[in-house]
Amino acid sequence: MTSENIQTIGEKVGARYRTFFDKNLERLHATWIAYIQVDGEMLPIYDQNTISGQVEAPNRIEALKIARNTRNDLKARLCKNTLNLQRT
Repeated sequence: MTSENIQTIGEKVGARYRTFFDKNLERLHATWIAYIQVDGEMLPIYDQNTISGQVEAPNRIEALKIARNTRNDLKARLCKNTLNLQRT
């Protein structure tokens, strides 16, 4: 996906169990990754402070909660920006 402006935030959320090597390629790191639908694609939520570079959760339920909260926040922000553009 390119760095174009986001057009739509979909209703779908998801969680996937992923395994990564740590930074030294010595140990495996397994975690649940939260996904949201953006412009028709399921994309992970990025977090530069984790080994995977994506938002991590200890279990599937927590990953889905994070995905729902992030989706709702992004939808609200997108709606607010749209309203501000219409007023000007």
